[in-house]
Amino acid sequence: MKTILIILTSLFSFLTLAQNPPILWQKNIGGSGSDGLARLEIPNSTDYFLIGGSSSDISGDKTEDSRGFNDIWILRMDQNHTILWDKTIGGDSTESTINSLIKDSKLYILCTSNSSISGEKTIAPFNTDGSPDLWLLCLDLNGTVLWQNQYGGTEYDGYAVNHMIELTNGNILFGTTSDSGISGNKTEASNGNLDYWVVEISSTDGSIINQNTIGSASPDHIRQLYLSPNNTVIITGKADEGINGDKTDNGFGLNDVWIVEIDMNLNVLQDKCFGGSGSEGFFGGSINFIDGYYYLD
Repeated sequence: MKTILIILTSLFSFLTLAQNPPILWQKNIGGSGSDGLARLEIPNSTDYFLIGGSSSDISGDKTEDSRGFNDIWILRMDQNHTILWDKTIGGDSTESTINSLIKDSKLYILCTSNSSISGEKTIAPFNTDGSPDLWLLCLDLNGTVLWQNQYGGTEYDGYAVNHMIELTNGNILFGTTSDSGISGNKTEASNGNLDYWVVEISSTDGSIINQNTIGSASPDHIRQLYLSPNNTVIITGKADEGINGDKTDNGFGLNDVWIVEIDMNLNVLQDKCFGGSGSEGFFGGSINFIDGYYYLD
């Protein structure tokens, strides 16, 4: 049995002391299968949400059976770290690569799915070869599914990482890695083998408002989206050396860090590579803006 381990430490001691921060509390959560934590969401309340994946049936802390090989598993906990409820959401195959955000007292969960219509999944996949699409669910804070939508083409969509942010206009922007050409609800051809795919959607029903495929002839892997103070979006990821497609900076070698800035219409403003002659393939993709500077790790 693999379980989710939650540990809370003192942020103050972490920032001020060189030694390891003290553990305030910890809790093992799981069932008899494999369970993994992807996201921790804390809304403006005393409760918080653990969101991840699970292959467990009813056992341990899990109160609902698996729908397929791997499902979304959501738990709501109170400030005393007591589980208030848990919810299993999925179809007859695999849901993974999970991301989430909370907006307007609603929980949005984005994952990859290659399930057919089954379980909680009410939309047939675009792919016929078993490759995953992106599956978005909107839930209330009691775990009830309000609506769902699906994104992708006839090839692999949602490779490795997906990420989403709230825009200043109230819409949601998600970014993922896509191998699809024009198909499904993807409206632009691929630049090569795997591109950045950014999609602006309505937070009301998930309908697509705008989208852009950004990439080069080589495989490009997205990592993170960041809404900048200039009301542009910074995309982090990685790309190989070369100038082609949307890539205007040659770079330095295999798997350079590739940063792309886009405007609110999803048009590319500029791009820049960082790296050396080897591979920066383990770049985490995290970006922060502090005192007028961007920091990457």
